[in-house]
Amino acid sequence: MKDIFKDDFFCYSKKLAFHKKLGKIANILSFGFIGNKKNIQYYSEKYIKSKEDLRKYNELINKADALDNILEETNKLDGVRNSKYTFTNIDNIYNTDYGIDWDLLRDQILQRDNFECQEQDGYCNGSLQAHHIIPLSNGGTNTLTNLITLCKYHHSLKHDHMRNTL
Repeated sequence: MKDIFKDDFFCYSKKLAFHKKLGKIANILSFGFIGNKKNIQYYSEKYIKSKEDLRKYNELINKADALDNILEETNKLDGVRNSKYTFTNIDNIYNTDYGIDWDLLRDQILQRDNFECQEQDGYCNGSLQAHHIIPLSNGGTNTLTNLITLCKYHHSLKHDHMRNTL
């Protein structure tokens, strides 16, 4: 997405520079009778707009990165739990297998399990997540009976691909 804003910005800056140069040449060769003011005005406006769009986009990205860092640091603290309103399955946002009602279903699982990790070994760490007892890839479903609440630590122990997040 950022490339789109950068591409627009560089495209309009090049076109503006080209039309300014072209305008000077045309002005000299025509002894001032021909100019390029309309094109220069048009690309100046496009350049200014694209520069502002890129600035706003970068500002939003910086804010999002800061929020991600705060959430990540919070998840690392021992004994700290995110609230039931915190979406912690960030890597699953674009996974279509979870369905559009995943947030609602996740909240139901957390409530049913009293917002506590269901592992009984006494050591819990990280945010609460919904875990598929039978993974979707093995024919599991998004049903209440196939989901339990686990902390990030215990959830990562269940999945090889999550262990590097510890």
